Amino acid sequence: MDRLEENIQKERYESALKQVKKLKGFYTHLAIFIAINIMILGVNMYYTNSSESIFRLRNFSTVFFWGIGLIAHAISVFIPRFGFGKKWEEEKIKKIMERNRKNGI
Repeated sequence: MDRLEENIQKERYESALKQVKKLKGFYTHLAIFIAINIMILGVNMYYTNSSESIFRLRNFSTVFFWGIGLIAHAISVFIPRFGFGKKWEEEKIKKIMERNRKNGI
């Protein structure tokens, strides 16, 4: 294998490793989200009177707001082209380098 092929393989490996780390981070985030919210639900059930409903807005505010963050995390992992992904970064770098070249920087 020549040097170019080795570099390509190394880049592919590093890209795959980065994606695996992102997936691991998301799944860890998801597991913590589920565990914590089950505990919160249990505490709410324990402290709710039998005459009250557990399905009140204040009992679900954590799930709602944390869920928004979890969805944003999922989008960044599973839809990398959405928003500021790698393609956007590369295009931005090219534009900045071109602007710097024109300005003599």
